[in-house]
Amino acid sequence: MQLHMRSICLLALGLASCAELLPTMQVGDYPLVAEYWDGINRGVRPKAEFALACPANALQLTVLDAFQNELGYWWVRQVGVTGCGKRAVYVTSPNGWIRSS
Repeated sequence: MQLHMRSICLLALGLASCAELLPTMQVGDYPLVAEYWDGINRGVRPKAEFALACPANALQLTVLDAFQNELGYWWVRQVGVTGCGKRAVYVTSPNGWIRSS
């Protein structure tokens, strides 16, 4: 459904208006598409739970680096994870989220 809405947006309204159609949520300094942030959580949280030996519900994710694309959407490049007195940084890659520290 989201992909269909984006296609309609691109055709009917033009690029500048598209970012307003998808539900967003504020994550730190960034207004992220809610479904996108949920996907980041699903990709990072299980890996961090294992690597930090910390339950998923005790982990806090923080956007460390993001950029705004030509459609007005924010894309996250780096996520910090803290929990159980430990910290890690995950970066996006073609193979998903990988730990960089």
